[in-house]
Formats: sequence, structure tokens, C-alpha cells
Amino acid sequence: MPAAKDKRKGKNKGKEKDKKKAVKAEDQVIERAKANASLWEARLEVTELSRIEYRDTSRRLAKNNEDLKKQQYKLEKDTMSVLSYLKKQDQEKDNLIGKLKQKLVETKEKAKEEKEKLEQKYTAQINELEGQFHQKAKEIGMIQTELKTIKQFQKRKIQVEKELDELKENLRNSEKKHQETLRRLESRFFEEKAIEHCWKKCF
Repeated sequence: MPAAKDKRKGKNKGKEKDKKKAVKAEDQVIERAKANASLWEARLEVTELSRIEYRDTSRRLAKNNEDLKKQQYKLEKDTMSVLSYLKKQDQEKDNLIGKLKQKLVETKEKAKEEKEKLEQKYTAQINELEGQFHQKAKEIGMIQTELKTIKQFQKRKIQVEKELDELKENLRNSEKKHQETLRRLESRFFEEKAIEHCWKKCF
């Protein structure tokens, strides 16, 4: 009987060991399950956070996309406005260039006409001045001739005055001589009269 008890004991011990092993294995499985559960919870949390972050990012991206679409629309609208404005400005510039070209042509024509008029005017003035110059030159020539004549006349005048002075001097001398001759003749006449008178009285 004791052997049967030992056998039972041995069996019980073996069962207990197996039980312990099974418990230990269960504990390990539970630990592993807990660890797995914690891991999956952590993964779930991370996934949830990622989902929330992804949703927020998606919303932000959608909003950004909408803003970008609005900006793009506004930019396209502004671009169209700018292009329209630039086209309008180009058209205005083309019109202005056309007007300026036309004005330039008209101004050139006007300048040409004015130039021709001025040329005619100044040609007439130059011809008139040349005529006046020739007339003045002729007058100066005549004046120079007259001056020459005057100079010759002055020389001749001096010579004539000199000759006249000489004639006057000769005339004075002749007058003196004549007076003296006359006095002598008168004196002789009176003397002869006196002698004649005396003769008549005496005889």
C-alpha cells in the first residue's frame, strides 16, 4: 500500500508539476496576451492618433486646396484683367503711335513748307540786301570819286588862292606904281602948268 501511495504521490507530484507548468504556460500566454493587447492598444492609439492627424491634415489640405483653387481663380481672373488691361494699353499705344506718326508726317510737311517759305523769304531779302549793297557800293564809289574831286578841287583851290594872292599882290604893286606914276604925272602937269602960267605972266 505504501508503494501505491508513493505512486499516487509521484503521480500527484507529476500532475502538480504539470499543473504548475500549465499555469506557468497560461501565465506566460496571459502575459503575452496582455503584452499583445497593450501593443495592439498602443498600435490602436497610434493608429487613432494617425487617423485624427491624417483627418486634420486631410481637412487642412482640403482647405489649402480650396484656398489654392480660390487663389488660382483670383490669379487667373487678375491675369485676365491684367492681360485685358495690357491689350487695351497696347491698343492705346498703337493708336497713339499711329497718331504720332501721322503728326510727324504732317509736322515734316509743315516744316518743309515753312522751310521753303523761309528760303524764299531770305533769298528775297538776300537779293534785296545784295541790291542795296551794290547800290551803296555804287554810291560809295561816287562819293569816293567826289572826294577825289573835292581833294583835287582843294588842291586846285589852294593853288588858285595862291595864284590869286600873287595876282592881288601884283595888282597892289601895279596900283602903287600907277599911283606913283599918276602922282608924278600930276606933279609934272602942275609943274608944267605953273611954268606955263609963269611964262604967260612974264611975257
